[in-house]
Amino acid sequence: MATTRTLKTDMETVSPSDTFVRSLFNTPVAVILPPILDEQSHGRSQGVLGGRKITVRAAGNGAVNVLDSHQLLVASVESGTEKSFTSEGNEAGNRWNVE
Repeated sequence: MATTRTLKTDMETVSPSDTFVRSLFNTPVAVILPPILDEQSHGRSQGVLGGRKITVRAAGNGAVNVLDSHQLLVASVESGTEKSFTSEGNEAGNRWNVE
């Protein structure tokens, strides 16, 4: 089931069931996207398959740095804006496309 969630802490990991995440923080924070898995994965509840879209909105005065599951920067969402991230690939090779 898709959910919308407000971040509570810096470096919070997005749940595989989240589709919209927002930050109300007035200071910059980071959020970690779930790992991208493939159809054969045993840990599918811990990650997402290719084609999954997650939107991050910076509703406060602070930006949100969006990191992948390896904690590498994917993109920064500036205050008052949102960006969508779509998973592509599988465990062997993957990335988050930014819209």
